[in-house]
Amino acid sequence: MDSKKSILIVDDDEEICKILTLILERNGYETETSGTGRGAIEKARGRFFNVAILDIMLPDMEGVELLVPLKEMHPDMEVIMTTAYASLETAVRALNEGASAYITKVMNMDEVLAKIRKVLEKQHLLLENRRLYQEVQRELAERKRAEVELLRSRQMATLGMMASGLAHEINQPLQIILAIAQNCTRDIQRNAIDTEGILADLEHIAINTKRIDKIVNHLHVLAREHKPKLEAVDVNTVIENSFIMFHQQLKSRGIKIERNLSTDLPPVKADMVQLEQIFINLISNARDALEGRANRTITISTQEQNGHVQIKFQDNGKGISTENLPKIFDAFFTTKQEQGGIGLGLYIARDIIESFDGTITVDSRVNEGTTFLIQFPIIAREEDVK
Repeated sequence: MDSKKSILIVDDDEEICKILTLILERNGYETETSGTGRGAIEKARGRFFNVAILDIMLPDMEGVELLVPLKEMHPDMEVIMTTAYASLETAVRALNEGASAYITKVMNMDEVLAKIRKVLEKQHLLLENRRLYQEVQRELAERKRAEVELLRSRQMATLGMMASGLAHEINQPLQIILAIAQNCTRDIQRNAIDTEGILADLEHIAINTKRIDKIVNHLHVLAREHKPKLEAVDVNTVIENSFIMFHQQLKSRGIKIERNLSTDLPPVKADMVQLEQIFINLISNARDALEGRANRTITISTQEQNGHVQIKFQDNGKGISTENLPKIFDAFFTTKQEQGGIGLGLYIARDIIESFDGTITVDSRVNEGTTFLIQFPIIAREEDVK
């Protein structure tokens, strides 16, 4: 550890400087000397010294005074004070100003070398601790960036899953509203006004407008920067909300939805928006798995079991091969490259579920279908969320 360490000797006694230089260099240290405080400052401006050995009394200043500018330039420099006139007052003052050790003249060179080794060990520990601290800080910063990226990936994955069906979902009620408006216009032009018919048409317009509004608001919630908020959540409500985006799309593809939702399901501790992302992902995957299949059905059931809310999500689609089944929760693994899949949906879903102390498992057989089983611990009271 001692090799290549540099030592600055500051003493107006040339004999002491020569002796220290000789002994220190024989022990593997690099040395430079100065007979004045100003000279020492100039040398320290040009390079870093691991240790400075300062005489307490110099021609132009006290050694203790020299401590301040040296420590300002090199906070990690270790300083050993030397003097022929030892006193408790000067020792305490030197240590208070930042000196690491204090030795008296005439010097015992074994003592000098021992103190140099000791202060260098201290310096090494301080530098190593600082390096480790900086590594931890960098790691924490990287982790924070990764969490932000994961959050953005969650949002983008959810938006990507909804994008293909969103236009259809909004277009269908818009077409209804347009058709009703055109029909009302024709009736007015023909003076064939049917008050009851118009009222019924207006009711249909209101219903479909609310439907569009709900879809747009839902999209807005998912698209914005969402900070997770843990609260008591009714899983059944989240499931019903999740099917809103896919209602018309699933209907147009002939996909039947079977719900077996427990009516007395206790709440779970979760973030409602993130929980919705999980179900949206599962619906999207099931929709794709059912493509080209007969008797297309998605079955979702909920129940309380052994202190947990259990959600079973099933489809009778094409299933997942034995080879691919262990990989489906891996980041960037996808069997839907041609459809633009990026392989983050189930990876993000599992990450969200585990952040709520839940679990997700999967069982699948080719040409028979896939079942996802999700479990969350129940909470007895809303206060348990805190």
